[in-house]
Amino acid sequence: MIEIVALLLVILACFSYAIWCRDMLVSVLWLAAGGIAATLCFLLLQAPDVAMAEAAVGVGMLPFIYITLALAKTKRFEE
Repeated sequence: MIEIVALLLVILACFSYAIWCRDMLVSVLWLAAGGIAATLCFLLLQAPDVAMAEAAVGVGMLPFIYITLALAKTKRFEE
């Protein structure tokens, strides 16, 4: 039970930092980290089908789409 509570706190921290982060790419990486923690939480709750869906969508597809859009929409000034 303590593992689930710890993972829920990690999920909350990751998603909170993803909201408040200024850099869009870093925000997407924190969103993916929260998805990994959510996947582990589902595995601990003995829901492997939900965990596989979360891993595929929340960790795989959404960060790929968000990173692609972030790179297309933002300009980076490097000196």
